[in-house]
Amino acid sequence: MIYSPDMLDILQSAGMSSWESAVYRHMFGSHPESPFAAAPSAHP
Repeated sequence: MIYSPDMLDILQSAGMSSWESAVYRHMFGSHPESPFAAAPSAHP
């Protein structure tokens, strides 16, 4: 999508706010290395 120069000027002049919330990182398997990925089972 190509925006018009007028639209780009409007977007550029819009204020930006800082992120103010919690951020959670999802880890899948061992990527990135997770201390819980290779944890041995407590129940044999």
